[in-house]
Amino acid sequence: MSVKKRIVSFLLLYFSPFLLFAATPQQIDSLKKLLPALSPKSQLSVLLQLSNLYSDSSKTIATQYANKGITIAYKLQDTLSQIEFLLMAAEIESNDGQNEKAISKIISALELSETIGSTKYIVASHLKLGQCYTLIGQFELAINYLNKALNIAQKNKDKINIIEIFNALGNALSKSGVSKRNEAENHYLRGLSLAEEINNQALISKLSNNIANIYLAQGNTNKSLIYYQKALDIAVALQDEVSEAFYNNNIGALYLKNKEPEKAERYQLKALAVAEKTKEHTLLINVYTQLSKTYEKQNKYVKAYNYKSKLLELIEKLNSENSVRQIAEMQAKYESLNRQKEISELQMKQKHNESLLSNYKNGLFTLALIIILSVALVLILAVFLRLRKKNNFELEEKNKLIEKQNHKITDSINYAQRIQNSILPGKAEIALLLKESFLLFIPKDIVSGDFYWISKAGNKLFIAVADCTGHGVPGAFMSMIGNTLLNEIISNQPHLTPGKILNLLNTRISVTLRQKQGEISSQDDGMDIAICSLDYATNKICFAGANHSIYMVKDAVLTEIRGDVFPVGGVFSTREINFAEKEIDLVQDTMLYLFTDGYKDQFGGEQGQKFKSSRFEKIISEIANQSMDNQKQRLLHEHLTWKGNLSQLDDILILGIRL
Repeated sequence: MSVKKRIVSFLLLYFSPFLLFAATPQQIDSLKKLLPALSPKSQLSVLLQLSNLYSDSSKTIATQYANKGITIAYKLQDTLSQIEFLLMAAEIESNDGQNEKAISKIISALELSETIGSTKYIVASHLKLGQCYTLIGQFELAINYLNKALNIAQKNKDKINIIEIFNALGNALSKSGVSKRNEAENHYLRGLSLAEEINNQALISKLSNNIANIYLAQGNTNKSLIYYQKALDIAVALQDEVSEAFYNNNIGALYLKNKEPEKAERYQLKALAVAEKTKEHTLLINVYTQLSKTYEKQNKYVKAYNYKSKLLELIEKLNSENSVRQIAEMQAKYESLNRQKEISELQMKQKHNESLLSNYKNGLFTLALIIILSVALVLILAVFLRLRKKNNFELEEKNKLIEKQNHKITDSINYAQRIQNSILPGKAEIALLLKESFLLFIPKDIVSGDFYWISKAGNKLFIAVADCTGHGVPGAFMSMIGNTLLNEIISNQPHLTPGKILNLLNTRISVTLRQKQGEISSQDDGMDIAICSLDYATNKICFAGANHSIYMVKDAVLTEIRGDVFPVGGVFSTREINFAEKEIDLVQDTMLYLFTDGYKDQFGGEQGQKFKSSRFEKIISEIANQSMDNQKQRLLHEHLTWKGNLSQLDDILILGIRL
């Protein structure tokens, strides 16, 4: 070995442990410059470090270094290095959402690990396979691999991996369904006990957060808050600002569920500051989602609309941005950091020189300094007064700008109303398809989260009434998605029955909104919906409902036909659900009513109570034999009288049809 190579190898051996923990851009550059001078065997260590160092800042570059390491290790027949690089590449791909690619590499690593009998890497491979299969919803496979990893780790008394496996098992079980939550809780608690035994603060924090998620899903907010606070306190102590932000956002979600939106906002704004600072995409999505819900609960619809828009823009950006632009952004940030460091060094030198000069002249110019300071004080006061006047002017201008922006937002929402109205069936279309009918439609805000849908296919007439998550702008987004998907489904498959339509709608909403079951703070938007098909050839009505019922009234006798208890979309969207269908005879002169819950949930009366289903049923039983216009006017009159001076609680939609 040449003298140059001996020196290079010594430097690499000496510095590499430190570079893994606190690498600066200069040290990364040094590693990159060092690489060509090394032998292929020595290059492996540097490539592994570079891949690890770039794994957060640039997944593309990190993957390139990992793949290069795989190639060199294969040529050298270095099996251990092949395994390390395969697992590193898989970790990067999984973090980038490419779990299928990651699984392929982990299986290769597992096969090599079994060939050389390395229990360390067999455990690592099984653990990573379990984590990846959990992320793509293959929970049985995930649990199988994680149990294999646990058996080996327990035999080896490998406490760190045992804790990680308990945590991964808890994640897989909690996401696999409500029935597995107690089992998930048990695994989390076993992992937490062991983490506390070895005093691993990072793992204690992570497990405490996951336990809090379980308690929150079970509705035990008191216990959940204790564990969230524990996780948060540790993250603060460890100065882990990203984890701290996630926990703040989760505490905000808890307070929102507990109907304390002001407290929720306080914690979510803390999370927002870190999310926008770090540009961590998962964190940004969770924070924007929670803030939009919090402001909607506070009736701050402009802010709710802004954060919902930011969420949609971010999702669109993540879907469309290309890797070349990402690399350019990273390079710009890197150069900016270099320039900032140079500026800081120059400022430090300047301050040092000024200090020396001040000390040197101090004895000679004491009197002059006093005079100068006095003059400076006068000037500062003058500048202060001038700045104050300027700030007042700027504040006025900002207020005008805010007022102008609010006006623009209102104009945009009004325009959205026109779009929504154009999508819903008009009076002429309703009159053509439904000879005797009435529609009572009172949105709470300018746009509505409730919608109605009518479509004719052959001898069948399909009618639906839906209540989407939220109201106002967020609800309107969902109503337009629902209307569009229903049109698409019936256009492509006009033979489908109502239950099959709801099954397909549930799946399409999950795909469209990228919903993942079991994740706290993930998007849980969906809708309650009732859908009927009227077949005039067979004189039959087929009904299916997602958390919705319909009423039928004949000779003043009301019959309620109930649907299933779960909605479409939201937390049920990734479960396999088959909506039940009910077939009813189409009897002439029967009144059919489809409705959302806004009418019967309205607060009012002398004691500020809900209107309730019983009053609603009594009214429609009384008016069912009257004309369509009389029925509509009676329902409107009862609503306005009951509501009085109170605010409208929700969107109201009632569709009455005489068969």
